[in-house]
Amino acid sequence: MSYNNFIFLISLIIFQISLTKDQLRWTFELINHGARSPHKDLDSDFKDFSKHQWIGQNELTGVGLRQSFLIGYRDRLRYIEEKQLISEEYDPREILIYASDNNRTLMSANALLHGLYPPGTGPTIDPSLVDRAVPPVDSSLYEEEKKYLDNCNYTALPDRMNLIPVHINFDHQFFTQYETSNKCPGLKTYEEKNKKRENVTQFLNQMKEKYKNINKIFPDKQDVSLDNYEFAYTFFDTLLCLYNDAADEFDTIINKLEMKGKENEVINDCKQFLFLNTVGNGIDNDKEFINYLVSPLFKKIISFIDLRIKKDSEKDFDYKGYDLPKYYLISGVGNTCGTFMSFMNKYFNTKIKQADYATNIHLELYLEKDEDENISENDYRIEYYYNDEFLLSLPYVDFKKKFVNELYDKNNITDFCAKGDEDKDDDKNQKLYLIGIFVGLGIVIILVIIIIIVLRKRIKKNNEELLAEENDALIRESKMTTE
Repeated sequence: MSYNNFIFLISLIIFQISLTKDQLRWTFELINHGARSPHKDLDSDFKDFSKHQWIGQNELTGVGLRQSFLIGYRDRLRYIEEKQLISEEYDPREILIYASDNNRTLMSANALLHGLYPPGTGPTIDPSLVDRAVPPVDSSLYEEEKKYLDNCNYTALPDRMNLIPVHINFDHQFFTQYETSNKCPGLKTYEEKNKKRENVTQFLNQMKEKYKNINKIFPDKQDVSLDNYEFAYTFFDTLLCLYNDAADEFDTIINKLEMKGKENEVINDCKQFLFLNTVGNGIDNDKEFINYLVSPLFKKIISFIDLRIKKDSEKDFDYKGYDLPKYYLISGVGNTCGTFMSFMNKYFNTKIKQADYATNIHLELYLEKDEDENISENDYRIEYYYNDEFLLSLPYVDFKKKFVNELYDKNNITDFCAKGDEDKDDDKNQKLYLIGIFVGLGIVIILVIIIIIVLRKRIKKNNEELLAEENDALIRESKMTTE
């Protein structure tokens, strides 16, 4: 055997050994919904300023559905075919999916699941049960449909489709409701502060100079200016939506702006503004604020991982669905993805990226020992990915130790959400007011005491003077009597 062949053989053996001791045991995925319609300022017919008509406001589009489906297809390649973490067909013990209570996030989750478990992987029924698999009404109404399903090898649904549950009520849902700041004054306060931050103001002033022809898009609108935050949000958000779903209208806007050939630059400006609006809502400079947002989620992640490690150490390698899934997915919005990345950046110095439509983030737990060996917490590592870009790998014990003692509990978060900074300022002012009252009363009481003491001394002195005068009078009278 040649030296080169020997080295190759040894390398192959080492590689195979490493594979046996590098097993994916659990994964978490966070996705941003796919492309959507504009967030606000559509007219009553759901038309934007370009006159493009949308299905509704803030709704997932066909482009967004396809983006989310392709995430699911990618996940199928990674977690079914490559990593073999989950089964080829849906098993409720293996996956757990949540979404914030919005149409776009729920639909994105469902589209992803169609990619993860595509047609052909759904349930079938026993041919002997065909006559029972109908509603309790006249079965003749369904003869054509039954024949079609029977011709599809007795599938439960056409094309052997899957329907997989997506949950919206969960104990850490505060994390996914960052966008619903109207429910949380604490968040609303930070959002209002963000609009006045220096980097936001500087960016908008630059955009005002750059897009000088913006009046051509709004000929009937007065005081059109990109240094107005709310107007800038409508403009950049709608422009990005048009780029994704209405190419003709987008091109028309570009021509009016006289920026033909600079389309990528325009889109980058749109994304940069939305980046400032989402990731930049104070959280990239405020660890306390970001910890309020992510604590419920990371507490859940840690509890799942710790339970997985405990079960593995006991040689119980099963999965338990709600209590302990293999694959844990949350479908949220750009704010939730941005918040997650900001948290990771604060503790692990990883990159903060723009949470584009259909962004996906992964945390993966790997066991670095064979299952038949003694297993402890020290035998696991965490890997962190953004859109398949590798960002971090470190032992799980180091990952957990870095932040676990700085997470807030439910009462902290409830207090934060119930009272924004303005309310806290009011409380502070009220406390100062009460302190002022008590201090004032104290000063008054002290002054009264001083006055009383002074008066008592004055009275005592007066009494002594009167007594002395009386004594003098008595002495003079006595002398006069003696004479």
